[in-house]
Amino acid sequence: MIKRSKQALKFVRENDNKTVVKHVLSHDAHPLIQFGKYATCGVAAVLIHLSVVYTLGLTVFPAIGTDLPVELKQHNGTINNIIAFFVSGCVVYWLNIKFVFKPGRHNFLLEVFLFFAVSALPLAAASGVNWLIYKNSEILEEVHLQEYVEHIANFGFIITSALVNFIARKFIIFKG
Repeated sequence: MIKRSKQALKFVRENDNKTVVKHVLSHDAHPLIQFGKYATCGVAAVLIHLSVVYTLGLTVFPAIGTDLPVELKQHNGTINNIIAFFVSGCVVYWLNIKFVFKPGRHNFLLEVFLFFAVSALPLAAASGVNWLIYKNSEILEEVHLQEYVEHIANFGFIITSALVNFIARKFIIFKG
């Protein structure tokens, strides 16, 4: 790790900014840089996901607000998260093949299928976390946080999803 860090520092010192940026944006970047790019794509996915969830939750499928029953928040919140999963998934797929991973381990349709299929595991886990949060919302009431149950559930959904995706995408779907 230290040897690789020294090599990276040497590369930065010996090359102009244009060359360094080109290398960072390439698919052959150092694994730490690759993970940083993946994390950046993940942040974009989270922002898109939250934008869709909250837009739908405030309009089409109400799930945000203190005047809504918890059961409605849970039901509509699940619908909103599933829709957001597909919207953000499409964007992050494109970002991943553009900046992080090399496509081509599989044909395009299989690659897209695997991308979403692998993401279904964290989607299921995240949905389970949401269910647990809503099911145990009375615990939140004890600490005066029940009015934020939908926000806590959305945060739990995102954290749970992010934990699985990188390794699955790196080793199952893309070339590296």
